[in-house]
Amino acid sequence: MTPSNRWVSGIAEYEFNSGLNVIDYEQITFDDHTETQDYFLKDVVLSKCDFIMVNDNLRSNLKRWFNEFGYVVDVDNMERFNTSLNTEKQPLKDKYQTIIDSDINFVLKLKKHYANDYKLINSVRYYGT
Repeated sequence: MTPSNRWVSGIAEYEFNSGLNVIDYEQITFDDHTETQDYFLKDVVLSKCDFIMVNDNLRSNLKRWFNEFGYVVDVDNMERFNTSLNTEKQPLKDKYQTIIDSDINFVLKLKKHYANDYKLINSVRYYGT
């Protein structure tokens, strides 16, 4: 998930939870759903971390990681759960995705705001790759 995709999901979550229906989305960061990831990792030694890409290989990468480090977790029988697929939030996600799809200047603003997140994504090695 790119920082821009995460912002769409995060701003929809924020609007849904706050009950507000008019949000000055130009602010970008509203809460932890829209915060930059480097904010959460500021005191973490990245070279001592294992990063796992959230993609179609997530389940198999998690299974391998758990097995490699001796954790007994039945990854194959875990129920797949994604709160961002909540149908009540989908219209809000669509609303903000439309902004992303139609306003190149705002996309550039997002990319600038999340520049360190993009650097982080491109600088770490992901487990299983």
